[in-house]
Amino acid sequence: VMTFAFLPADHVNPASGLNIGFIGVGLGALLGPWIVAAIERWRGYRQGLLYISIALLIPAALIALRERSLFAHGMSPDLGFEVALADPYLAILAAVILAYFAVENFLEMWPEKYLQELGYRERGLRAGMTLFWLVFIGARAAAAWWLIEHPHHATALALLLVVVSSMVLGNLVSGYEF
Repeated sequence: VMTFAFLPADHVNPASGLNIGFIGVGLGALLGPWIVAAIERWRGYRQGLLYISIALLIPAALIALRERSLFAHGMSPDLGFEVALADPYLAILAAVILAYFAVENFLEMWPEKYLQELGYRERGLRAGMTLFWLVFIGARAAAAWWLIEHPHHATALALLLVVVSSMVLGNLVSGYEF
């Protein structure tokens, strides 16, 4: 849905859409705590949660109210699960997603603990976390832009990012004393 919302029809591809979606994840991780704290101070805990939940339902409602013809161009409306489940790429995609989302969800707790173990406190910890999420968002935006401009480079870009991320994580782990 993100690719249809933000890109012209001739530049739509799933890989760039995934990266654009994760820009939203990064923005939520970066800005979410501040927004929640501000709403909680403004209206209280229960009312604040109510306003946040309504705000989160607005994009879903806007998507649900769009004409069906705007989505899934070229797909048959009677496409059943039998056809989708018989596609071998679906099994590969499921395996990649299961492995990748475990790593992605690890980002929720790991950076803060790692910075604390390195000795960062309060202000330095906030600055480090802000820098981490800004780099995360920038990397996702750069990957989305590259995949929009060069969609045939998706496999090479994925392999390059896996190698670079494993080098970075390897260096970070090597600094940790067990």
